[in-house]
Amino acid sequence: MRAPGDTHHAGRVLSIGLTWNGNGWNLTVKEGILHVFGDVAPLQAIRDRYGDTVTITHANGQTGNVTRVTSPSPADERIR
Repeated sequence: MRAPGDTHHAGRVLSIGLTWNGNGWNLTVKEGILHVFGDVAPLQAIRDRYGDTVTITHANGQTGNVTRVTSPSPADERIR
């Protein structure tokens, strides 16, 4: 039986936490992966448990089409 707030995924139980970060919402799963969302906006960033962050840039600040995905590696991608 799963605990409240947990979800089942591919045979594993993942603990999920949702917290307000002052500008939007942080969704954290048990593995330490953090998904950052704007207040009423789509995904803004993903950070792993080691602090590596992938940032998603949108055309209109927190909203609009994705224009760039920036990662810790030199292979950042600009969306055309």
